[in-house]
Amino acid sequence: EEIEKLEKLIKIKNQFPEEFSEFFICPLTKEPMIEPVLSQNGTTYDKYAITKWFELGMNYLPFENSYSSNKMIPNVQLKKMIEALLNKN
Repeated sequence: EEIEKLEKLIKIKNQFPEEFSEFFICPLTKEPMIEPVLSQNGTTYDKYAITKWFELGMNYLPFENSYSSNKMIPNVQLKKMIEALLNKN
């Protein structure tokens, strides 16, 4: 189901770029996010991507060079916006 959502988001991004916000893109993968999560500094990442980042032994936030906890919280509002886009198209 997650792969299907990602494929659909990529298709929407390519076919309807005016409807696709840059905020839907993970800064790590440069791909649309399915499960957006917030870091303690307020940056949103895709949950899978940032989890993998920390699993690889990185103990700092990407692009920030600041040490961080790997605790993330769901970005509920952004997820609702992504779901609305998926349901609309």
